[in-house]
Amino acid sequence: MRFNLGLVGREGWYLVEGRMAAPATSDYKLVQNRRVMDKATTQVRGVLLDFVQGHVDPTNLEASLASLIARANAPLRAMQARGEIVRGRVVVPPGQDILSTQELRLQVRIVPLGYLREITLDIGFENPFLAG
Repeated sequence: MRFNLGLVGREGWYLVEGRMAAPATSDYKLVQNRRVMDKATTQVRGVLLDFVQGHVDPTNLEASLASLIARANAPLRAMQARGEIVRGRVVVPPGQDILSTQELRLQVRIVPLGYLREITLDIGFENPFLAG
């Protein structure tokens, strides 16, 4: 983690980068992203536990899973309303053979908040008589 001690005009310590032990290209390089994903995973999993051993129509998964998907999306909508994520959704990948596998694969997709590490300001004079 990095702290910035030199913000002119501001007193105190400011956390400016919560880096994880992950590659620089990882979605989980910032602790903020890891926390929201952990929270979403825990809450969506908790909802889905109510559906284990439940029955579905394998010929019409979309209609049969509508209630499951709506309830699984509820924690993500709540996180979005609280400003913890930009948006999130639960996706049912197509082509699943639930009759053979007795398993349902779902994907949770989250758009995290962006964080500004630096702001570059270009300040200059402007002459309104010069076309530019």
